[in-house]
Amino acid sequence: MRLHLITPENSSFQTLITTIPPMQDDFDMLHLRLHYFSDQKLLSLVKELRSKSFPDSKIILHDRPHLVAELGLPHVQIGFRSPRFEVVKKRYPFLQIGVSVHSLMEMEQAKEAEFFMLGHIYQTASKPNKQPLGEKEAKQIIEAVHQPVIAIGGIQPAHIAPLHQIGFHGVAVMGGILNADKPVEALASYNRARGELDV
Repeated sequence: MRLHLITPENSSFQTLITTIPPMQDDFDMLHLRLHYFSDQKLLSLVKELRSKSFPDSKIILHDRPHLVAELGLPHVQIGFRSPRFEVVKKRYPFLQIGVSVHSLMEMEQAKEAEFFMLGHIYQTASKPNKQPLGEKEAKQIIEAVHQPVIAIGGIQPAHIAPLHQIGFHGVAVMGGILNADKPVEALASYNRARGELDV
């Protein structure tokens, strides 16, 4: 069960470069979902992470394939703020493309994606007025595709086991870790839950 760490909406440059590198061995992928950062600020952030020995292989930059290509990163994540999947795939065929989706219909529009991020699975403060998919509907969606699917939305350590059981390849966590009072301890609680899985 892979653990993807996503930058919260209120992330600052300094907080990210201070908090994330010391934890890099304890999660699998870092999603830089920072739509309010300028291109130049994102370039500077990635360069700063590199200076702290954070591996390119763990970085997934959201919405800006042109920056991913410029930086020589392998992964891009696209969603509603991004160019369409087929446009990105045609222009940047060398990139591994993850797609953020909310339904099977959206998955079918990006059949060549490397993986999907599906949500929101549980109720979350970031989407208080939207009904979550829930585990039952998520399971039906997962069973209809062959790519790995990552769960996102309201995920707590107690959700790791049931999400693994219904077929998720991993989980993506945002506020539950980086917005916690003690991010290192919060991350450890998710990893304890991962460690208890029957693999």
